[in-house]
Amino acid sequence: MPSREQLMQSIQIDNIQAHTSQHVCDLFNLIEQEQSPFTISKKGKIALDALCTASPNLNSYRPFIERTLSVRTLQQCKNFYRNMKLSKLQNMLQFYSNETSIERLLYECNREGLISTTISFQNGEGSMTFTPESQVAENLFTFGAQLKVVFNKVVEATSRGKAQRLRIFQKVKEKLEEEASDAQRHRQEMAKIQQELAEQKAKEKAELEKKRLADVAR
Repeated sequence: MPSREQLMQSIQIDNIQAHTSQHVCDLFNLIEQEQSPFTISKKGKIALDALCTASPNLNSYRPFIERTLSVRTLQQCKNFYRNMKLSKLQNMLQFYSNETSIERLLYECNREGLISTTISFQNGEGSMTFTPESQVAENLFTFGAQLKVVFNKVVEATSRGKAQRLRIFQKVKEKLEEEASDAQRHRQEMAKIQQELAEQKAKEKAELEKKRLADVAR
């Protein structure tokens, strides 16, 4: 089973990006390599707009790529923020016009295990908090999903060497399945630990209450 590094090396050796447009290369680099959510947010929209302008037939893939860029922005935000106001997050997620759509995106990302967050409201203003489980998102299952969106669709429509791409992405698919299984197992273990902690806390609370009542009865 090839590692992620081996897959990326294969893409570089086979020079897959040389057979795509510059806009596709820019999008790939933003998703694959860029660490700054600010850069992904700013340059991602520019590259996507340029790609769809140059190749209008790719507009049907735009929603998938918009979501990929937005998810990647969220994943990188956790390296810069612990908490974020939804109004500030809306400025970064340029493809989402209101807080309601952002809340829906966060719900979907949490459900799919791409990030782990909570939303709270105070004085009518919403804020998002990254939970420790957000580290689960740093795996090839998540990243491979983005690769499938950007390359299985866009690259297939804009590059040559289809057989070569299929060979590479078949390896990606196999790796994704393995990582998906690992991620699911990890989430189950984390849920079990949280349940055990909650049960222990409830037990301790009950014991304290029992002791308090016994002291009062004396």
